[in-house]
Amino acid sequence: MRLLSFAAREERRRGWRYEAIGAQRGLLGAGVFDICKRYGREGPKGSRKGG
Repeated sequence: MRLLSFAAREERRRGWRYEAIGAQRGLLGAGVFDICKRYGREGPKGSRKGG
């Protein structure tokens, strides 16, 4: 499971598209969406789970 950096999470809050963040991190937009969704649901602990 990959984690988004604090900077990537801030970019998402500023309205960046999932695909743009994914391109920076070597992920697909769907992967970024899944990470953000899990982070929103479970907070920092949820973002560290494998998946």
